[in-house]
Amino acid sequence: KNINKIKGANKIEYEKLLKFLSSDIDKFEKKLNETLNIFLNHYNSFIPILLLEYVDKNKIEEVINEYAITTDSNFWLDHYIADGTEIDDEQWQELVAGINYKKALNKCGDLLSRREHSIKELKTKLLRTVDEVSADKAINRYLEAGYLDDEHFCASLVDYLYTVKKYSTNHIKQECYKRGVAGDIISAALEDYEFDNVDNIVSLVEAKYTSKLEQENGKQKVIQALQRKGFSYSDIKSAFYRLENDEY
Repeated sequence: KNINKIKGANKIEYEKLLKFLSSDIDKFEKKLNETLNIFLNHYNSFIPILLLEYVDKNKIEEVINEYAITTDSNFWLDHYIADGTEIDDEQWQELVAGINYKKALNKCGDLLSRREHSIKELKTKLLRTVDEVSADKAINRYLEAGYLDDEHFCASLVDYLYTVKKYSTNHIKQECYKRGVAGDIISAALEDYEFDNVDNIVSLVEAKYTSKLEQENGKQKVIQALQRKGFSYSDIKSAFYRLENDEY
C-alpha cells in the first residue's frame, strides 16, 4: 500500500522485504532486525505500521507485541517526529491519546457506514478496541456532525420492526431498550406511530403459521408462539376472529 512512498534503493529493499515476508514468514523473527536496519535511519517510526499491514498477526504475535502502539501512515504525516527525538512521558501520553482517538474516529466511521447505531450501542463496540475517553470524544464528534441521533435511530428501528419484522408493540420496546435507547425517546417514537397489532398478527399467521394451524392442537400452539412474541391474548383473539370470518 505504501510502496510508492519509498524511492530508489529503499524501494528495492522494501520490495525484498515484502517478498521475504510472503515467502518465509517462519523466519521472520530471526531476520527481522537485520532486514529492518535498511530502513531505520529514515523510517524508524513508520516501519511497525508497514509491517502490520502485511504480516499475519497470529503467526508473529510475540514480535508485534514488542511495539507499544501502532497507527496508520497518515497519523505520522500529521504528527511527524524526527528520528532520534526524545520525548517525555507527557508527550508520549499525548501521542498515545491522539492515536487512540484516531482509531475511535475510524471505527465509528466504519460501523456507521454499515448501518445506523444508537449512541450506547456504538460506544459498547468502540470500547472493545479503544479506551473510554477516546470513545466518548469520537462519539461527540459524530454527534456534532449529525451522524448520530438516537431519536432518528429509534424512529427508524420502530418502523423496521413493525412493518418488516411484524413485531408487537411490547417486543419493539424491548428491542429499543436492548440497544440502549432512553425510555422517553422510545415513548415518543411509539406515540408518533400508528400501530395495529391485530393486523400484524393476521399477516404473521398467513405468512408463517398456516401449515401449523392444520396440525393437532395447531391453533393453541400458534397462540402460544404469538404470545411469546409479545402480542396480547385479546389482540390474538381479534386476529383469529378476522381470519375465521374473512374480515380483512
